[in-house]
Amino acid sequence: MLLPLVFALLHSAAFGCMKVQPGNGGIPAGCPVFDAWSNEACAALLGGQCVAATLTSTSVTCPTTGPYRKIYMKGSRDAKAYQSVECDQRTKRWNFVDLAYHSMTQAEVEAVYGAPLMFACVGR
Repeated sequence: MLLPLVFALLHSAAFGCMKVQPGNGGIPAGCPVFDAWSNEACAALLGGQCVAATLTSTSVTCPTTGPYRKIYMKGSRDAKAYQSVECDQRTKRWNFVDLAYHSMTQAEVEAVYGAPLMFACVGR
């Protein structure tokens, strides 16, 4: 009888302290969500088929099955493949890890490739 009450109190305490964005139904705060790179524009630039990436405030992901598993980012100057794009919850800025495992911050990526950044998934 006491155990459910303890779990209820712990649950309330944990979620009561979580930082949330105002006016969004209590979703935990994250990074600004990127724009999608259209499948047509992606295919025209990269010469292959592209599918939409899943864009959230915590990550940019591609399907885990099938041929379209590489995350491609396009800036105003160039495009590049990444293996992971994740939000640093502390700084509210994005971190990028390329296919050679080199890490870059959002500011570094934007300085090299230009802003705004857009994403799609590519199979090549």
